[in-house]
Amino acid sequence: MYREKLKTFLILALVAAIIPAAVYRYSVARDPYAREIPVFTYHRICPDEEYASFSREKDLWTKTSDFEKEMRWLHCHGYRTVSIDELYRWHQGRLDLPKKTVAITFDDGYYSVIRYALPIMEKYHIKGTMFVIGNMVTEHQDTEDPMAYVSRDTIRELRRTCPELEFQSHSYGLHHDSNRNAVIYRTEYPGILRDFRRQEKVLGKGVDVIAYPYGYRTEGFEKAARKSGYRMAFLYSQQRGVRRSDSLFSLPRIGVRGDVDPDVAFFRWLGDDQ
Repeated sequence: MYREKLKTFLILALVAAIIPAAVYRYSVARDPYAREIPVFTYHRICPDEEYASFSREKDLWTKTSDFEKEMRWLHCHGYRTVSIDELYRWHQGRLDLPKKTVAITFDDGYYSVIRYALPIMEKYHIKGTMFVIGNMVTEHQDTEDPMAYVSRDTIRELRRTCPELEFQSHSYGLHHDSNRNAVIYRTEYPGILRDFRRQEKVLGKGVDVIAYPYGYRTEGFEKAARKSGYRMAFLYSQQRGVRRSDSLFSLPRIGVRGDVDPDVAFFRWLGDDQ
């Protein structure tokens, strides 16, 4: 009798342990909401036939065919692309977003994004954010130079006609030298504040999100960003999505390299939907 009771007790204990775990796994699998949102970052876009002509920084150039393949895939598989404000509200717990959610960003502010990427984005209803280097912005647009940056008149026009593409800050002039000898590491807090004031003259008021130059965060930069009214700051190439537990001033992004196959540079971050 004792053995029978013990056997029954052990069976019930085992069932009690297994069922909650199974229910938990099922609920997680069925959870429709995002727990991590990939933020993809591009730099320059070019026609396929021109890609071979760029002898340097091929990783920063993305072929139009690859970019369209990626944006079409997002569209056809039901992914939602979000604005920076939507990402902010999700991070703060004020907005639930579906698992199939990503954000698309472009660093530096190259006009090639407007010329080649924007028509593709409009075709597939993709939202995006461009982080602009202020001291590279000219008054009028150069449409011939493949290395040209967006101009003030282009920014003004697109803010009026294309609200799905927003313009945010990549600092005014803290990209001097190189990513191996970045000026941001030699710029003190007062100098960063001055840089932000100059950037406001280029992009206007209302710009409240910034991407760190070269993705390098410093204590002085974050302090100045907070003081200047920025509410979010992005790093670069952390190769994972944003989580609600991340600091608003250390948000990771996934750098999409143009010299790497899209299956590795882009699609592997999108789970099991491929």
